[in-house]
Order: sequence, then C-alpha cells, then structure tokens
Amino acid sequence: MHLYTHILMLAQQWRNQIYTFLQDNLKRQQLPSQNLNYRTVARLFGMLPSAEVAKTMNVAEMQQLYYLAETIKSGNERAVQKLQQLRPDFFRSQADPLDFSGNSLSSHLDVFTSVYTNQAALLINELDLLNFERSAQTFWQQIPETLAIEQESLLALLG
Repeated sequence: MHLYTHILMLAQQWRNQIYTFLQDNLKRQQLPSQNLNYRTVARLFGMLPSAEVAKTMNVAEMQQLYYLAETIKSGNERAVQKLQQLRPDFFRSQADPLDFSGNSLSSHLDVFTSVYTNQAALLINELDLLNFERSAQTFWQQIPETLAIEQESLLALLG
C-alpha cells in the first residue's frame, strides 16, 4: 500500500474516534450533539484543554495529520495553505506549495498524478507516518476520560 493510503487511513480512524469520543461526552452531559462536524470538534479541542494539556495530548500534531490527509485527498487549497503554515518541510517548494509544475492556472496540488508518475508532490516518508502514529497513541493516552464542556460554548460553536 502507498504511504498516502496509510496516512489517510490513520487520519480517518482518528477522526472517527475523536468524533465518537466527543459525542459520547456530550450525551453523558446531556448536551446537544447534532450538527457536530470535524471542524466543530477541532474547535472544541482548541478551547477545552489548557495549552499545556493540549501540548501533552499532541493536539497540534493531530491537526497537522488532518490537513495532510485533506491535502492528499483533494489538494484543497485551504488545507494546503494550512499545512504549508504548519509544516513547510512537507513541500518541495516553499514559494509555491500549490503547483510544482510551473502551471499557474492550477489551484490544487496534484497529489494523485504524482503517485502514478512516481514524483512525490509532498515530501513525506515512513518516519512521518510513524511520528503521526505515535502522536495519535499519545493523544489517547493523555486525554481525560471526560471533558467538561460548557453549554454556552458548545451552543456558540454549533450555532
């Protein structure tokens, strides 16, 4: 299996697990969990833990994994730009992360073509995958069993 596929699988598994974890916490606290999507989940995790706790949980690394997966899946311009900000070392050219061919008409990173032509559009390797796997393990080892979520904060995010 290609490295990109492993990264996509890890990101999707983590995304599903964190979504389920947060939904269970909301239900236990009798808070609304409809209209919950990944962006809301990510914003909640940006608000809930203190900066120190977020660092020990590897929240920033897991956000990098999310943007990397979105870049691989679609070459989405927003995901590419976010990933470029967080991990410029993943890109061949820091000056133009959206198009390595010199074609200024493209607004998407052509990840899929790069797989078939054996020219990596992203500079990632197995070590990066292993680091993301370790970050995911640490995240789940450090996360509290329950998260105290204020109803007002949640409603503002869902609103």
